[in-house]
Amino acid sequence: MDICSAEHAEQCFPKRYWEIGEKEFSFAQFEWNAESRTMLFAGGGFRYGETASRPADPSEFAGNPTRLYSTEELADIFEQRGMEIVDTFSDYT
Repeated sequence: MDICSAEHAEQCFPKRYWEIGEKEFSFAQFEWNAESRTMLFAGGGFRYGETASRPADPSEFAGNPTRLYSTEELADIFEQRGMEIVDTFSDYT
């Protein structure tokens, strides 16, 4: 199961991320709303060889608010369903 971590968001957001691909340069900005425990995301990409347009203002963050959970919260949810977390790991860079 792949779940974004509330602990990571609390420690590392706001965060900007860039990725250089074979056909496109992609960017993302992540924000954290501690009160609602939601991750806010804005991003886009620039295709090589095409005229770039101005990206959306990342302060708008109009879409995709995602509720994130701590390991403790997930353990409680799983326990209610007769399940348990055996191990966790992350592959953040």
